[in-house]
Formats: sequence, C-alpha cells, structure tokens
Amino acid sequence: RLVEACAAPGIMVALNNEHRQLASLLDALSQQSDQLLPGREPDHGLMQDIVRYMADFPDEYHHPREELLFERLVRRDPGSVEIIRVLEAGHAEIYRRCRELLDELERIVSRGTQADGRRLKYLCDRYIGFYREHINTEEGRLFPRATEKLRQNDWAAINAGSVGVDDPLLRARVRREY
Repeated sequence: RLVEACAAPGIMVALNNEHRQLASLLDALSQQSDQLLPGREPDHGLMQDIVRYMADFPDEYHHPREELLFERLVRRDPGSVEIIRVLEAGHAEIYRRCRELLDELERIVSRGTQADGRRLKYLCDRYIGFYREHINTEEGRLFPRATEKLRQNDWAAINAGSVGVDDPLLRARVRREY
C-alpha cells in the first residue's frame, strides 16, 4: 500500500530534502567544472569547499539514515536485496570518487600545485554523473518500493533510529540571512 504524500514518513521527507540539497551542490560544482574549459578559470577554493562538504555530510549523516531504511526494507521485502546491494556499493563508490576529487583539489588549493584542467574536469564530471545517477536510482526505484512495502511500525522504527541533523550548511545560511 502506498503512503500518501501528506502522510509521508519523516525520514522520507528528510532524505528527499537532502537529495535536493545535494543536487544543488552538484549543480554548483558542475558550473565550476564548466569553467575548466580553455580560456576560463574556476574558483578552485569554492570547488574544494563544495567537495569537502560532500565528503563529510553524506557519509556522516545522510547515508547512515538511508542504511536504516535499507535494513528495514530487506526484512519486509527480500526482493529488494539486489537494488540495495547496488546502492550500498554506490555509497562506497561515491566516497572513493569524492576523496579522489578532494585530494586533487587540495593539491591545487592548499599546496599551490598547478591545476591539470583536463584531469580535474574528468574527476568532477565522473563524480557528478555517478552521484546524480545514484540519487535517481534511490528516488526512482528504492523509495517508491519502500513506501509501498513498509508499514507504520517500520517507519516508526526507522524514524526512531534516525538522528536529527543540524546540517552545518543550512545552519550557516540561517545565521547569515537572519
């Protein structure tokens, strides 16, 4: 049975909101990556800040909360095992690609190494493309399956195990604007 949008479990609302936020950061990184074309100059410091955030927030807060959803769904719907394996492998690959990109940016920004624009563009575009595909798979295949298969007691357990996140990015924005 489908959970109505207005009664969407808290964790699903939070995960979808976080996906929107992550997508906006991927868009900003993509705009900077486009500045790596000949005759243009990206803001390497901004790129580093975006990627550093992307290295920390998802692995510390977002992915562990998705794991709660994965665990509960596997118990309720053994047919979801394969897609969950793909997504868990995706989390590891996102982490690996992010660290590779962050290392390259730190060489450029922190150590003053000359940027290899082609390599940096390749690393950015590969990371951005994979991450977007991963989010699309979660939202297009796993989240609908979860809302169909999980029951109220499952959602209560997932929500209870989910740590509320005071996202450092949003917290800074609120302080700055208000």
